[in-house]
Amino acid sequence: MVPVLEWRGDAMALSEEDASILGFLYRDSTRLELVPLSGGFSGAVVLRVFSQDALGHQQAPSVVKLGPRALIADERVAFEQVEAVLGNDAPSLRGFADLRGRAGLKYAYASMGTGEGRTFKSLYMGGAPQEQERTQRQQGDRHGPGAGQRRKGGGGGRGGGGG
Repeated sequence: MVPVLEWRGDAMALSEEDASILGFLYRDSTRLELVPLSGGFSGAVVLRVFSQDALGHQQAPSVVKLGPRALIADERVAFEQVEAVLGNDAPSLRGFADLRGRAGLKYAYASMGTGEGRTFKSLYMGGAPQEQERTQRQQGDRHGPGAGQRRKGGGGGRGGGGG
């Protein structure tokens, strides 16, 4: 059973295969609110999805990527190779499905909520200096004051003789 598909923003025409893939990836949902995300490098269809279960409960938002089977399979393999390196910063791969030459990946992100999201491409292409400064401040907060700066007096480390 395919959930009811509702569009927020510009509606897109989905193929029968893509609708069936969405139905499989969200088989525990009765309604999907789809928000097209643009700016991807691959040309695949990327959607932010707000889903609702049979009892009317909102489920955690996710992102789904639909495209040619080979493209999506390559992305899945590449993601699985870098997932261990990214650790907790990596999105979580929640599902994979393919049907007649098309495929889909369902991702969940730890930081996903109902606020507005930005794509990596928009940050990269836009050169958002405020975002870069904010990220640097957050890194400093996370790693303590002076993170990334050399300690004065050289030598540091063990031993206790400083003077």
